[in-house]
Amino acid sequence: MPKKAAISTADVATTVKTDTFTVSELATGLRRSVSTATKALEKAIEDGAVKLTSEVRKTGTRGRPSKLFTLTAKGKKLAA
Repeated sequence: MPKKAAISTADVATTVKTDTFTVSELATGLRRSVSTATKALEKAIEDGAVKLTSEVRKTGTRGRPSKLFTLTAKGKKLAA
């Protein structure tokens, strides 16, 4: 099975449709796995296009908190 092309920071910026988003929302938009979206998001954070906004724990749930990310000014410029 051939590999899909790497996800660029611009792909991350153009896929996001809201101010805040989670990794699973990004993965759905990119039609890729969550682990692939996580790697692309880490690269976008290094490039300064995305930043971690907060970690939210839903009331009454166990496990890891949901991390919310937002586009920076640089990310919004890439999306335009």
